[in-house]
Amino acid sequence: MKKILVLMTMLCYISLTYAQLNNNTEPYIPKVGDTIRNYTFPDIVNYSSKSVSIKELRGKWLVLDWWAPGCVGCIASMPKLDKMQMDFKDSVNILLVGLYGKEKGSARNQTKKLYADLERKNKLKLTAAFDSASFDQN
Repeated sequence: MKKILVLMTMLCYISLTYAQLNNNTEPYIPKVGDTIRNYTFPDIVNYSSKSVSIKELRGKWLVLDWWAPGCVGCIASMPKLDKMQMDFKDSVNILLVGLYGKEKGSARNQTKKLYADLERKNKLKLTAAFDSASFDQN
């Protein structure tokens, strides 16, 4: 289980780090034992504040799960991730990161509405961030 969580986190973190390093064309690839760099996710639901940073989530395993409305597998996994979060709440933080655009009328804006519908339908309590910056690869 720990190997899967580490692998998922590392793969997702590579994408996140690359998006934040605008001046460097080479992505930072963490190695086992490295401390994850800090990043603040804005626009959070099911959390005690409106944003959360990686630094605030230290002390537990961290699973970052990027998703978009078109990812059927991502959406189907949400109830299972919610159960995992409840079962391992003392040792794991799961943070869904939904693709979210600020352009009016954008299909990307459907992410928040879709998550709210899924949250209501499946009684999800997962912390979710809506952050297009961590998706950008430029």
